[in-house]
Amino acid sequence: MNKIERVRAALNGKPVDHSPFTVWYHFGTQHASPEQTAEVHLGFFEAYDFDFLKVMNDYDYPMPEGMETMATAADLKRLS
Repeated sequence: MNKIERVRAALNGKPVDHSPFTVWYHFGTQHASPEQTAEVHLGFFEAYDFDFLKVMNDYDYPMPEGMETMATAADLKRLS
């Protein structure tokens, strides 16, 4: 069973040879180029032979203008 088959089977509740496995790691690449960020993630994935990869983005998105804090979800402007 390859990685794709394993993950798909697990997501569909079917038997797998072993549980799909990965770990998440924050590389601190928020100021690196997209290419460098991809290289770091792929190198990690290949070095440890994980079944799937979650790409981590440590860049903090700015708050909407005029909003210093968010007290409740109702404070956010609806986008759709």
